[in-house]
Amino acid sequence: MGYQGVQIDDREVQQMLSRLDAKSLRKVTKSAFKQGAGVILRQAQRNYKALFPGSDLHCALVAMPWKSGLGAWVKKLGKRSKKKRDKMREKYGDVFSRAYVLDILERGSGERQSRGRSQVKLGRRGRVKAYRFFFSAVSSTERKALDKVLIAIKKHLEKMSK
Repeated sequence: MGYQGVQIDDREVQQMLSRLDAKSLRKVTKSAFKQGAGVILRQAQRNYKALFPGSDLHCALVAMPWKSGLGAWVKKLGKRSKKKRDKMREKYGDVFSRAYVLDILERGSGERQSRGRSQVKLGRRGRVKAYRFFFSAVSSTERKALDKVLIAIKKHLEKMSK
C-alpha cells in the first residue's frame, strides 16, 4: 500500500496567502518548506543508515529553508562561512570531509588510481559503487513532502486568521 496523498483546494490556499503581508508570508512559507524538507531529510538518513549501519555520516545531511521563504533544500554540507564551519565542527566533528564521502557514496566513482612516482607500486584502487540513498529518498518522498508543505501552510494560515 503506497502513499495516498492529501487533497487541498489550491485556490483556497492562494486566497489566504494573498491576504498576508510580506513578512508574515515569508514566515509561513519558510516554516512550511522546512517541514517538507524534513520529510525528505529523514528518509535520506534512514536510507543511509540501512545501507551503512553503525556509521554516523548521516549527520552531514541537512535541511534548510531559503531566507526568501520561497523554498528549501536538503543537501550534503558543503562550503559555508568560517563561523558556521567552526560551529558545525564543534557540534559534529569534521562534517565537511563527511559530506565529501557521502557525495562519493551517492554518485560512485570511476576507476581510482593512486598518485605518486611509482604507479606500478601503488596502482589502481578500484571503483566505488553508487548507492543512491539520497536520490531514492527524494524520488520516494517528493509527493509526501509537497503535501506536508501544503498542510503546514494551511495550518499556519488558519492559526493566523483566528
